[in-house]
Amino acid sequence: MQVLVFLIVLWVQPVPILQGVSQHLDTEDGLSNNIVYDIYQDREGYIWIATENGLNRFDGYSFKKFYHSRDDSSSLSSNIVRSITEDENGTLWIGTFNGLNSFNRKTETFTRYIDLPKVAVATNRLDLKQMQLSGNDKLWFNTLSITGWFDIRNKEFHFIEPNIEPYSISIGKGGRTFIQTKEGRLLEYSDSGEKSELFIEGEKYVQHPIHFGKYTNKLWTKSAFPASEVSISRANIPELPNGIVPTILLEIDEDRLLIGSDEGLFVYSMKQMSWGNVDFGEKASTLTNSIRSLYQDNNGGIWVGTLNGVFHFNPYQKPFTHIDIAEKESDIVMGMAEWKDEILINAFSRTLIAYNEKEKSTRELNFSIPPPRDFFQIWDIEISEETNGVAWLATNAGLFLYNPEKEVLKHIPLAKADESFPATFSIFNEQDFLWVSSVFALYKLEKSSGEIIKVIKSPFQPLASIIQDIHKVGDTFLIATEGDGIFKYEEGDSTMKPLGAQVEDANQLQTVPVWDLYESKDNVIWLGTNRGLYRFNLENSAFDFISTGTALENTVIFSIQEDGLQNLWLGTEKGLIKYNPVTQKITSYSKSDGILNVEFNRKSSFQTEDGRLFFGGIEGITVFNPAQIQSNPIVPPVYITNAQVVTTDSIFTPNGLLEKEINLGWNQNTLEIAYTALNFTNPSQNLYKYKLEGYDPTWVNAGDDRTARYVQLPHGEYTFVVQASNNDGIWNTDGATLQINITPPFWKTWWFRVFVFLSALLILWRIYRYRVKQLLEIERVKLRIAGDLHDEIGSGLSGIALTGDILSKQLNNGGAKPELVERITQSSRSLASSLDTIVWLIDPKKETLGDLISKCQITAQELLGDKRVKLSIEIKEKDGYKVMSSAHRRNLFLFFKEAVHNIAKHSNADEVEIQFSKKEEYLEIDIQDNGVGFNSGEAKAGRGIGTMHQRAKELQSDLMLESRIGEGTSIKLKAKIP
Repeated sequence: MQVLVFLIVLWVQPVPILQGVSQHLDTEDGLSNNIVYDIYQDREGYIWIATENGLNRFDGYSFKKFYHSRDDSSSLSSNIVRSITEDENGTLWIGTFNGLNSFNRKTETFTRYIDLPKVAVATNRLDLKQMQLSGNDKLWFNTLSITGWFDIRNKEFHFIEPNIEPYSISIGKGGRTFIQTKEGRLLEYSDSGEKSELFIEGEKYVQHPIHFGKYTNKLWTKSAFPASEVSISRANIPELPNGIVPTILLEIDEDRLLIGSDEGLFVYSMKQMSWGNVDFGEKASTLTNSIRSLYQDNNGGIWVGTLNGVFHFNPYQKPFTHIDIAEKESDIVMGMAEWKDEILINAFSRTLIAYNEKEKSTRELNFSIPPPRDFFQIWDIEISEETNGVAWLATNAGLFLYNPEKEVLKHIPLAKADESFPATFSIFNEQDFLWVSSVFALYKLEKSSGEIIKVIKSPFQPLASIIQDIHKVGDTFLIATEGDGIFKYEEGDSTMKPLGAQVEDANQLQTVPVWDLYESKDNVIWLGTNRGLYRFNLENSAFDFISTGTALENTVIFSIQEDGLQNLWLGTEKGLIKYNPVTQKITSYSKSDGILNVEFNRKSSFQTEDGRLFFGGIEGITVFNPAQIQSNPIVPPVYITNAQVVTTDSIFTPNGLLEKEINLGWNQNTLEIAYTALNFTNPSQNLYKYKLEGYDPTWVNAGDDRTARYVQLPHGEYTFVVQASNNDGIWNTDGATLQINITPPFWKTWWFRVFVFLSALLILWRIYRYRVKQLLEIERVKLRIAGDLHDEIGSGLSGIALTGDILSKQLNNGGAKPELVERITQSSRSLASSLDTIVWLIDPKKETLGDLISKCQITAQELLGDKRVKLSIEIKEKDGYKVMSSAHRRNLFLFFKEAVHNIAKHSNADEVEIQFSKKEEYLEIDIQDNGVGFNSGEAKAGRGIGTMHQRAKELQSDLMLESRIGEGTSIKLKAKIP
């Protein structure tokens, strides 16, 4: 009986329970399955979750899911994932229903290890229930029937005796591996593989887990070791209530042990030897009580895997709780006060409600409502133990005393002047007296009798502005109004006066509604207004608006409370705000911190004796202990998770993300970069900023956006840097980087510029050479003209001159021969023809192939005279416009002229056939006559034939000359037209 009493005492002892649930993750949030077998945080900070259907990687925002695919050998070997761990090289090992898998981070693929050499397994598969790393190369595991290890270096399985059916394994220091069997045996394997069985006193406990605690360095078991076994420090798994059998254990510090079962999660304090049951909050269900995995992350957060998803207990989660006044009804709170073990709450439009904290229950208080019965509003509640009525109520129907126990409401009439507008708005509670504000005046009442002692008329326009709050410091009253600023009243005076008359800076509140006056521990008066927060020091009359340029500026502040560290807590229209007057730091709290209220109300805050703060708003009451609110000091790791390149016809992920360097083409310069910060405490409050060095002149504040976009970046080398802060503004200034190299288009590359430069030089050189060639050609033409003039014209003129001398002598001797006159005439004509040919050859307007053929045709008619000439031209019209060089044109013409001249002079032919044709890039000239001919084999290369061969050689053409005596002559020339 004494033992039972002792256990009951232990059970009711206070236990340091886990911080409230900050996160519940299930299939609605993207988890692949709600049955969770294992949870693990890798060295990068990602949370991996093994489920009944798939492997999940969680970054605080979303899940990356991995599945088995029958057609993909690089996928998981099974969708049933049992266990996860990581070796010293950062390789993730995943145990599944059908074998072991290693994960390649770069390719995000898996390598399977499922062979079972020399081991007979009835199911023909390796269902890895648990896995733990021993040292650097041994991965111990157990299944439902066998135990062994996997050699990471050699990729080999090793199995211990098949008759050992394991239930639980745990790895201790120095590679000591402990195995609890289904029969209750406790075995130890050293790092070298040597086995020993640990002696257990008493009965053997089967189906119980074992756990080696990393904080106590003790092995938690169900049975005791003998005293002689000094090499093992043991801790006894305590009995759970009602005989509940534990399924999994986890030490989370030097005092607390988590014990999971199929009937919930328990916390055991080793120091207090007491218990506590973990509350999973609103998301709890029957399936939540089945605990399958426990894990403590690097930041001290506790992750619990259940049949109802994952529950995350975060030590830095803000411990805000919520009081729901009435389900499915309005929860607007406008006035609160502590009364005995309950809280009196004015639920707007629903009169008074009493809330019992211990029982977490509410009851509506009844009383007879005075006229007007259809509209009774309570504006302020003050508790006074000196009166029988207990609670003073300022309402729209006047001042009332109310006894919550007897539910009796008593009206306290004020001056008759207020009967038309009987509303009262604010109450200030002194020891023996009560100060109450109405539309028209400020009243001083004696509590015991309700008698009005003094009336101070309001100096401002009734109804236009009413008194919202009253606060007394010594003998001085400060009176806050809705539209006329702050008034000051000294007890003993007959009137209240504007504070601005004495403190000039207070005039800035003349038209600003003031909702709350609060005196802090350092005797400073804080004013909550429609413009923000003001500070007033009565001792030196310093009046300051401390909200300028901060988040408080133009924020409506309805209520103010001070915590034990002299922080001010402000109930505002934008949630709950903490202000530190010393550091001037402002911290905002909203729904992501667990606060359901987005707007708080006036007269709806108070502080309990244990330091808790209550704030009422439009969604019930927010309750918290400021001393339990910790700032998150963890610097969040930052990763660049993806990059998408957008082109005109595709979107793709470039290579090099894992190596932190990507190389893109000049036309792949539009990209979107995704990044994340691994902070699991309200990740929605993470903030980001990034900069593309070499492009962005300053940091880009991205807020909570996790993507950066760049459109048509110029080519070059850039470094993308992203930094992030956690939910409490702690920044990772190192951040993450990604090198981005965009190659220039080929026309902007150095080699292309060199090529262009060299090409320009070559072109200039070619132009220069062409120009020189042209000049040389002109000189050669000049020399040819000079030679032709000398040869043709000079010799002709010399002949004419000689003939003229002969003719002159003959005339002097008495007679001239007629043939001399004929010789002069023919020579003159020949000279004219030669001169015409020379002029034609240098005429730039006569440089086409058609011009050449026309000139040849005219020359043939002149030279052949009365002979019958058959001329045929087979040249396309467009070829006739082909431009020829002057040298080529000259040689072709002179060749043709020489050939025709020879026919006219020597052949005695009466028929001549001439053909011009162009085939591809060649001009063919075919000339045939029916003259006397000659023996071409024996003919000497005289001036005529030699000249023709010389012209053909200069033309680099083929010349074929055939002739027989009595059979005429055939001349064929095939010359390429350049």
